[in-house]
Amino acid sequence: MLIMVTGGIGTGKTKFALSMAARLAREGIYISAPGRTAAGTSAAACELPPSYHRIIVDQEMPLPNVLEHLNLESNIFRADRRIVIVDSITGCLKEEFGSGPLQQAERRRLEVKAERLSDKLLNYQGMLLVITNEVYPMLHPGEEEALFSRLISRLNMEMAARADKVFQLTAGLAVDLKERSLRY
Repeated sequence: MLIMVTGGIGTGKTKFALSMAARLAREGIYISAPGRTAAGTSAAACELPPSYHRIIVDQEMPLPNVLEHLNLESNIFRADRRIVIVDSITGCLKEEFGSGPLQQAERRRLEVKAERLSDKLLNYQGMLLVITNEVYPMLHPGEEEALFSRLISRLNMEMAARADKVFQLTAGLAVDLKERSLRY
């Protein structure tokens, strides 16, 4: 089961996702990017339920590797009781971008990493709740911003198409987009 939670910055995505996860499963794995924790607080101040385990992904342990490991090592008898929460793919992908301009080879490397991330997210065998951000257009984006926006947009569209549920949050209010979506 794949559930996607999206929205802008500060709209309550993490709080909503953790509340939903608690209703769906008794235990969970909360995966976050460095510096990112539930409800935007510091790692020390973030309180997850006792039955949740936290994993912080980084360059040495990227999100696709963590998802692959969880997928391969999961106990099938516990799969219906556990949910994996990824907070957020936007933050995890952002960690891949450096601070300076990207060369052509680096851009291609990032595209390959995004494709691998998409593959691992969409092929995860179990309950997966993915938090992502909406990408808003900029008037004059630089090359890095344009690439980042394109990669996140592509990931969001692929996940939304395959997800069982898609929620969009605005000012702490969630709308189930799959129930209200139009097919075209």
